This record gives sequence, C-alpha cells and structure tokens, in this order.
Amino acid sequence: MTSQPSPEYRRHHDVEAPRVDGRTFHPGWRVHTRLDGLARDGQISDAAYAAGKRWRRDWEMAMEHSTSWRVDAAVGRGGASGDGPIDRLDAVGRLREAQAAVGLRAWRVLVCVVAQDYPWTETGGRLGIADNTARRQAARALEALARHYARLGESWQSE
Repeated sequence: MTSQPSPEYRRHHDVEAPRVDGRTFHPGWRVHTRLDGLARDGQISDAAYAAGKRWRRDWEMAMEHSTSWRVDAAVGRGGASGDGPIDRLDAVGRLREAQAAVGLRAWRVLVCVVAQDYPWTETGGRLGIADNTARRQAARALEALARHYARLGESWQSE
C-alpha cells in the first residue's frame, strides 16, 4: 500500500512528491491547486492569493454540512472556533457578500477554479470559454475578491 497518487490522478493534478533533505521537509504528497499556479506564475497578487485561500476556507466550511444546516438558539458556536453552526452561517454570510461584490460571472469562475479546482479546460467548458480565457477570468475574479476584502479592512485575514 502506498500513498502515491494514481497515474490518473497525477494526469489531472499538479502533484509534488515528498521531499525530505537538508533544505526541505515535506514528508507527504502535495497537490498544487489552480490557485497556487496562478500565484506561482505571477498572474495574481499576494492579496488575491490570500483572498482566494480565505474564500476557499469559507466555501469548505459552508459546504461541510450543506444538507443539514440548522441553527438552534440554544446552541452556541460549538467547541473550537470554526466548527459550530453559527460559524458556518457566518461563512455563508461572507460568501453571499463576496458574491454580491464580485458579480455572478466572477462567482462562477471562483467556484470552478478555487472551490472545485477543475482543470482549465473543464473550467472553460463549463463557462463556455477557452481555457486560456478561463485563466484570465480567474485572475480578474480573484483580484476583484481581494478588492472586496480590502474594503472590509484587515479583520477578514484573521477570521
């Protein structure tokens, strides 16, 4: 049994093998997302990269129990910060604000690229555009998201 990704998985994802040496310590396989690639290639700013990562955390939190969202007035935030129903609803609220700020088209791009991490060709196909156009639109959507978060102030970075 190995933790190595299958050839099929590696065909669709940018995967880095484990590496432990005098300069690097990452003992597990790393998957580089489309978001990582945009940052690595200099197509988005550091602020857009941070905004994309924050947006993805909110997306994951909001979608974690999407079929069973229920808020009971007697239930607090839950145990640790970030795991209660109120925290999930807060994430949904932030996502709704972001959608209103960036627009529906950019939102669809964010879902394909940041949340689902579809390959560029699949993102383009879902949006009815070429894959290189999808890449440019993703960069624009992430920069718009960064501007939205900048208008909120620095507090969004620590949430």
